[in-house]
Amino acid sequence: MPMLRHFSIENDAEDILAAIDEDGGVIVENFISSDLRQRLIDQLGAHADGFQPGMTGGTVKELFCGENTKRFTGLAARAPAFAEVIDHDLLHRWAEHGFANDYWMNTGQAMIIGPGSADQFLHRDAGNWPVMVSMGRDGPEATLSIMLALSDFTEENGATRVVPGSHRWEDFSRDAGEDEVTQAVMPAGSALLYTGKTIHGAGANTSDQDWRFGVHLSFV
Repeated sequence: MPMLRHFSIENDAEDILAAIDEDGGVIVENFISSDLRQRLIDQLGAHADGFQPGMTGGTVKELFCGENTKRFTGLAARAPAFAEVIDHDLLHRWAEHGFANDYWMNTGQAMIIGPGSADQFLHRDAGNWPVMVSMGRDGPEATLSIMLALSDFTEENGATRVVPGSHRWEDFSRDAGEDEVTQAVMPAGSALLYTGKTIHGAGANTSDQDWRFGVHLSFV
């Protein structure tokens, strides 16, 4: 089984960016401070507690979003602390490195996976723009994303599944084998940084009562 490389926010940014280029995704521990993490939990928690899991809009959307998963946007309005995530120095350094032109935020979304949620089907975020997938590994970068762990991400509670190296496959139409998939197990405050060409998907939450609290942010 492949492994995701782990870095600290204290590591040299160029080393982190080089690893993303090579592997398609890395984990950066201590991506945010414990103070910022707590403020995000405090500010988003009240809305999350009252938000019902699941998604309407058809079978595919319901399966993609997760039966016992809470997803909501509007994070900047709900949590003033989210502005500090948007303004993260490493995130902008990466965007300036990965994009040929200017960029902007595409989405900020809470993804809170509850017990009983199944594996999300594996996908590439670049699939939102099919022309980018058709251009394959040699096409321009469409989107760069982070999955920020506000709680510990474990194998049991649904740590994101990732296929390292899939951003460089010659054939973007082929499916990943289980032996090519790993999980982004990481402590709270860490972030998974991955490109839109990298195959990934939320893991199944097989725990009894451990809700996995993640925040997704992407630039395009």
